[in-house]
Amino acid sequence: MRRKLMAVLLGMTMIAGLAACGSSSQTAETPASSGAGGSAAGSDTPVSSEAEKSAAETETSGAVGDTNGDGDIVIALMMKSMASEWNQSIEEDLKKLGEEKGYTLLTFDADGDSAKQLDQLNDAINQGVDAIFMHIADEGIAEAAAEAVAEAGIPMVGESLPVKDGDGNWLCPCAVLDAAGCGTVAADWVADNWASTGVDLGDPSKVGVALVTNTLTENAVLRHEGAKAQLQKKMPDIPEDNYFIVDISAGSNDYVEGGYNETSAVLTAHQDMKSWVVIGVQDDYALGACRAIEENGNTDNTILVSLGGEQAIPEWDGGTTKPWYATVYYSSMDFVEPCVEGLLSVVNGGATLESVFSDNLEEGQTYGTKLISGHGITYDDYKEYVG
Repeated sequence: MRRKLMAVLLGMTMIAGLAACGSSSQTAETPASSGAGGSAAGSDTPVSSEAEKSAAETETSGAVGDTNGDGDIVIALMMKSMASEWNQSIEEDLKKLGEEKGYTLLTFDADGDSAKQLDQLNDAINQGVDAIFMHIADEGIAEAAAEAVAEAGIPMVGESLPVKDGDGNWLCPCAVLDAAGCGTVAADWVADNWASTGVDLGDPSKVGVALVTNTLTENAVLRHEGAKAQLQKKMPDIPEDNYFIVDISAGSNDYVEGGYNETSAVLTAHQDMKSWVVIGVQDDYALGACRAIEENGNTDNTILVSLGGEQAIPEWDGGTTKPWYATVYYSSMDFVEPCVEGLLSVVNGGATLESVFSDNLEEGQTYGTKLISGHGITYDDYKEYVG
């Protein structure tokens, strides 16, 4: 098969290259269950050359079968950062589907570094993967990434974060959150249910609204903009000056730490506010915000709502109720399953990338999108939605 021949030729080439100049290449990084970076296909030992990586893959396949075996499909997961609980869930679901559908997953963790992700993408291409599952590290590298996979003839589908060029054109099919719409759902929940929480929002002039976001990520910006617009529509008496953009982008790559630090700073600086509405547009941001709310003594006067649920649900399981009253829930499998179906249909010759998600194709666009929307759940009813 093609893959066996590729492995043999690649091994011979790299052995010759190593003998000539002692060169080595970047390794794939697959996190352990804790989310820390590791080496290719789950091995604990770094792989120092392409030839060694090929052998390592054969010994430690990420899902099923021999990575270089006849008929086996290898999907490379290009991940922005495995420090995120959401991204760890994405990887877990990809592995589950790999067991069902017979593909092997090879994970690359860019640790938030866009240049590193491009290097890792080239590494994956050189290893001869069959498909790319992209969680883009920085939307600014989308064109370079799309060009690289197009030249290699490898199909790519994006997940969660848009893969677009500077003119707003989709560069591959993407399963993305209806970001602004989910922000709207979060705001609707607050406007419609605040009285039931016991938090007094009766004096709008003393209500602070903290939108915990990342202004370097378009998807996050759309979420907080959607939430703000809907709150202003349904709760128009809250003054504009009472809205605070809590931006984690300048802080740590640890989203929880960023949410904690930036939320704490806003709460401390605005103690004149009698009560707070805090919307974390990603659950890791919200988890940090929750700890800041607790430590700043604002638990009883704050309504916290998040988008995602991957951190809210464990908090509720652990007994936390207030201030985390609700989350706009969607699951990682909602994103993973349609992406995998699309990729496999292209790899197996049953479809083209242009036909993937073509039922939602915007005018003038080459590639379609799968829009994922959520719904508000609370600590009172979440077990009805989560198994």
